Amino acid sequence: MAHQLPDFETKDVLGKTVQLVGSCSTSPVLLPDPAIGKISDVLIRNPDTNGINDVLLYNLDGTSNFSRLKRGEFVGWTLKNNGSGTPITQITIKSLSGTINYEVVVNVEP
Repeated sequence: MAHQLPDFETKDVLGKTVQLVGSCSTSPVLLPDPAIGKISDVLIRNPDTNGINDVLLYNLDGTSNFSRLKRGEFVGWTLKNNGSGTPITQITIKSLSGTINYEVVVNVEP
């Protein structure tokens, strides 16, 4: 058998990365378009261009439970399936009050 160098580093090039930037109000916004596919990783950021009291709310599993991000804070997470075993294709964001900006980056499986 011929000697072969071990492959210690592998690169995941399947799927795609989608960057979403915009603004939202107290009405929930679903991101991204569900036709894109199953989300594998997500990064949500409340940009520091927002006001000091602007709070971005986010939900990763389709329930009514929201977590908070203050100005300049971010969260990154690898998503699995939701509580009923269905792949997650969208996240929900909204503001605590008024209209604020958001920044979201998602990795989508092929």
